[in-house]
Amino acid sequence: MKVICKKIDYLKKRAQQALQQRMTEHERVARSLIQRLQEQAPFEKLHLYDSKVEYLTQQLDRAIKNYFQKNEQRLEKAISDLDMLSPLKIMGRGYSYVSDNEQRIIKSVVQLKTDDVIDIHLQDGNAKAKVMELRRTKNNG
Repeated sequence: MKVICKKIDYLKKRAQQALQQRMTEHERVARSLIQRLQEQAPFEKLHLYDSKVEYLTQQLDRAIKNYFQKNEQRLEKAISDLDMLSPLKIMGRGYSYVSDNEQRIIKSVVQLKTDDVIDIHLQDGNAKAKVMELRRTKNNG
């Protein structure tokens, strides 16, 4: 009877060990399945993609603002450059131009004769003048 009790105790321990091993293996498999499910969880992916979309939207907004700021600066410079070349601005600095009776711009004394009537265009108006004398400088051809 003692031998049978020992045998029963031995088999009981082996059954408990086998049961414990099976439970451990099942727990490991369950944890693995849960982890795989979490990795493929649509809500997690959706949250991740929402974050990416928000980040990319912010980057795009910054890029657009930067683009428009650069172009606005270029436009302001171009406006300033054109303003400096404006005929009215040039005349405001003391320059004028001369035209004949037919409103052709006079660029050279060769275009004029003594007693011709010319218009002198100034910043704040025009003046009519009569050519009294012509002098041509040697360095202009």
